[in-house]
Amino acid sequence: MRYRPEINGLRAIAVMSVVVYHAFPNILPGGFAGVDVFFVISGYLITSLILVDLESGSFSFSRFYERRFRRLLPAFAFVVLCAIPISLFGMLDHDLSNFGKSIVASIFFASNIYFSTAVDYFSPNSESLLLLHTWSLSLEEQFYLFFPFLLVFLYNYSKTFLGAVIFLLALFSFGSLYFPLGIEQKFKFYLLPFRAWELLLGSLIAVGLFERVLCKIGTRWKDIGCLFGLVCIIASIFVLNKNTPYPSYVTLLPVFGTFFVIIFAEQGSFVYKILTYKPLSLVGLISYSFYLWHHLVFSSARIFSLGNPSVFLLSICLVSSFCLAYLTWLFVEEPLRNIKADRRSVFSTSLLGMFVLALIGFSLHFKSGAIVESVHDINSTDFNPEKRFVQCVSSISIVAQPVLSEGSMVGCIFETAQIKGELVRDVVLWGDSHAAALGTNFLNDAVQHGYRLHYFANLGCPPLPGFVRPDRACFEKNDFILSYLSSIESGDIYLVSRWRAFINRSAFFNTFQNVKDVSYVGETDFYLNLNSVESDSHFHTKNVENSLSIVLSKLSKLNVVVVDQPPEFGFDVPKIGLVRGLDSAKVLKDDFLVDYRSVDRIFVNLSQKFPFVRVSLADAFCDEKFCYGYEGDKALFFDSNHLSVHGADRISGLLFGSRSN
Repeated sequence: MRYRPEINGLRAIAVMSVVVYHAFPNILPGGFAGVDVFFVISGYLITSLILVDLESGSFSFSRFYERRFRRLLPAFAFVVLCAIPISLFGMLDHDLSNFGKSIVASIFFASNIYFSTAVDYFSPNSESLLLLHTWSLSLEEQFYLFFPFLLVFLYNYSKTFLGAVIFLLALFSFGSLYFPLGIEQKFKFYLLPFRAWELLLGSLIAVGLFERVLCKIGTRWKDIGCLFGLVCIIASIFVLNKNTPYPSYVTLLPVFGTFFVIIFAEQGSFVYKILTYKPLSLVGLISYSFYLWHHLVFSSARIFSLGNPSVFLLSICLVSSFCLAYLTWLFVEEPLRNIKADRRSVFSTSLLGMFVLALIGFSLHFKSGAIVESVHDINSTDFNPEKRFVQCVSSISIVAQPVLSEGSMVGCIFETAQIKGELVRDVVLWGDSHAAALGTNFLNDAVQHGYRLHYFANLGCPPLPGFVRPDRACFEKNDFILSYLSSIESGDIYLVSRWRAFINRSAFFNTFQNVKDVSYVGETDFYLNLNSVESDSHFHTKNVENSLSIVLSKLSKLNVVVVDQPPEFGFDVPKIGLVRGLDSAKVLKDDFLVDYRSVDRIFVNLSQKFPFVRVSLADAFCDEKFCYGYEGDKALFFDSNHLSVHGADRISGLLFGSRSN
């Protein structure tokens, strides 16, 4: 196969786009499209290598996969091993367990499948996942697992139709993006069936499908086509952004840009000279190691800076990633790629390495809690919100009955088995994830005191009629819940929410630690629509007050308890305990109280119109100066604002002491 130095220049543009995007997404909002450039290049190179061997009669599958192992595994294994200490010192058990799963998934070429079910690539939560970037490597490896067999079969038995079959497969793959299958966009982003067309387009160049057309095109037009392709690539990394549906027809911009550069680039042309510029070629040479290192370094910075790395720190990380990539290429990637070893030794050593890494991954996954407690002087009481929240499941002591609205569960009724069907007291818990964090306490109290618990805790949905959040169906749920609760004649109802987030419409800023909460959903993700008439794209305090007025007036037969939210910290409380020490998990009380003034004002206004009990939680976590996230070695919160098991237990007396007799 003829060596094409301009390909290294393309690799350099691709990897630098991705790296800068992960460091400074505002500079290159579409830098993620660099991965698409890699896909086209990979399809072209792999197909070319196989065809050259087929034509010379030297192709064998064992030789092909030996090359893949030599090329990809050493640097990958080295970077994963380097990630393990970072995970041990920067992750709690839930995150460490997921990291272990990601190791196993990436080793077995399935990390794209794993991450498609775990996280949206463009979500802020993805930025601290050490191995997220391996999704594209797994996707390519999956392509390498099936495509060589198809290519060899077509070459040997239907060479005439080789290009046509690949073209139809590419067309089908691209068309699948628009098939009415009801598949979420994030799955299309990660999975091979919706990305294969990009690699197959590179394959089409290699099989010579366009040779006849190329022969008729003059040098000048080839230069123009090549320049056009480069402009398309550059345009895509500036024009696209995280809100662009991706992949979609817009993906044609970087993909066909790469296609035009590969197919039209000729020695001596303007674009060829740019792409073979020595500094660019060097970056292209180390692009694989650079890609492996960059996300690990950036994610580590975000973990240890609590999601708020400075521009200076990210700049240092970018330079460090390049240096680590160069050293890895020089001392790991190239030496082991060219080491003198027979094929059996390469396969056996590679499989042994994969087995060891998989074993480490399984250990981290299944023993994460014990590992965290042994590495850190910290009590790893359940910080996992998925385990922390109540499930609508019956047990020996409780009978659970789902509350359904149009076939979807919006809540649950819990009754103790001894009193089921009897005339008993009703207690309602209605709110969002802050209510869910208290669910176990309410359930235990219901069992202890023998009352019926109506549990309505829908994540991301505050108990506010008219609240619209398209991804959660809050409007419909709240409308149903309010109608349902209006039929209860007596009892207690607790309204619990992360009030400040929905009223202030801004992320909490902790001046003591100089950090801003990166988990805030954003004001554009919700708004208020009262009576299905008044629509307001901004969620202001008057709307909230009006919405709560509706609740208080319609539930006047019940004893209403409005629960203030606990302090916010602006950072993940358990994680700061790991990376900065337990004493660092605090916030100035004045920061919280000043931020909470708008909420306080609403509740004061409402108290003059409606009778309700208000429960303040600040004193349970604050002294005169600070609010604290830890009590001893136990975290009171499992993130920046939700109460942990220990935190919820701490306020049980306040909550249940407010219940009417």
